[in-house]
Amino acid sequence: MTALRDEENIRLTRSDHTITAEAATETLAKELDVAVGAPLLVIDCQLYAAGPYAVATGRLVFRPDVLCLTASADPALSAPRQAGAFGLTALTPRPPGPPAEQPTRRQGE
Repeated sequence: MTALRDEENIRLTRSDHTITAEAATETLAKELDVAVGAPLLVIDCQLYAAGPYAVATGRLVFRPDVLCLTASADPALSAPRQAGAFGLTALTPRPPGPPAEQPTRRQGE
């Protein structure tokens, strides 16, 4: 996104992401060092500037054991008719080792 802004002088106004799970094809299995048919996380994204048409699209494919997806929800920014709308904030590598245990919240916190 920085290249679009800095090199092409395109100011992005929105990005849409669709996240799905897919089975690894023979090609992806070889590239990602997984078994054919192993589950993969796929993120398809579209980047928008002024106007209704995407200025860039992309497809990212990850092994689920090496990805940590962080999302932030802001109801004020979500479309009123869209259930489950959220803003994607970061894609970061998953730290090595077992997943961190999440603290338990007590009622009222």
